[in-house]
Amino acid sequence: MKNTLFALFALSAANILASSTPVGFIDDYDLALERAKTEKKYIVADFSGSDWCFWCQRLDKEVFQQEAFVSVATNKYVLLMIDSPRDKNILSEKAKTQNKALVRRYKVNGFPTVLLLNDEGKIVGETGFVGGGPENYLKHLEEKVAAIPAYLSYVKPLVKRINGFYRHYSEEMTKAMATVQGKDKSEVEAVERETTLQLVEEFLAIIAEERAKEVPDAAKLECEKILREAESGAVKLAAKFAP
Repeated sequence: MKNTLFALFALSAANILASSTPVGFIDDYDLALERAKTEKKYIVADFSGSDWCFWCQRLDKEVFQQEAFVSVATNKYVLLMIDSPRDKNILSEKAKTQNKALVRRYKVNGFPTVLLLNDEGKIVGETGFVGGGPENYLKHLEEKVAAIPAYLSYVKPLVKRINGFYRHYSEEMTKAMATVQGKDKSEVEAVERETTLQLVEEFLAIIAEERAKEVPDAAKLECEKILREAESGAVKLAAKFAP
C-alpha cells in the first residue's frame, strides 16, 4: 500500500514539475472566462512557446514566475497560459484540445503575445515581452488597462481596417489573375505587376489617411507601430514589382 501511495505521489509531483503553466496561472480558457465574470477582472492571456521560444522563456523567468508578480497580479487579473510547446506532454488534456484553436482564433502570429481580454473573451489590449522585472510589468499592465478606452476607440478599428484591406487585396488579386488564366507568362506577370502596384498605392493612401487622424497619446504609439509595419510590408511588396 505504501509503495502504491508513493508511486501516485511521485507521479503527481512529476506532472506538476512537467507542467508549463506557471504558479498562479490557469490553462483552462472557459474557466478563465467564468472567473473573469465572477471576479470582475480582466484576463491576462499569455500565448507562449515555453520549451522553444527564447523571449517566452525570458518573460516566464523574469516576470511570470516571480513571486513579486504573482502575489499582486492574481489579485487584479485572471492569469491564463496558452502554451504551444513542441513537447505536448507538458500540457494538460484541456490545453491539448483548446490551445491550437485559440491561437488561430486570436490570430497569434508571434510569441510571446500577451492579450488583455474582457469577460466575453474580446481583446481589449495587447502586449508581449517587456523587460524590467515584475514590478515594471505590473506597471505596464496597469497602463494597458488605463488605455482600454483608447484601444477600443482607435487601435482596434485601425487593425480592423488594415485587415480588411488585406482581404480586399487577396480578393482583387484572385480576380485579376483569373482574367489571364491560360495566358502566356509575360501577360500573367504584367497583370500581376499592374494589379499589385495599383493596390499598394491604394493601401498607402489609406495609411496616409490614418496617420492624419488625431489620436490620443494613450493610443498613438500603438497606432503608429501598426501603420509603420503595414507601410513597410507594402513598400517591400511594391519593390518586388518596380521597373
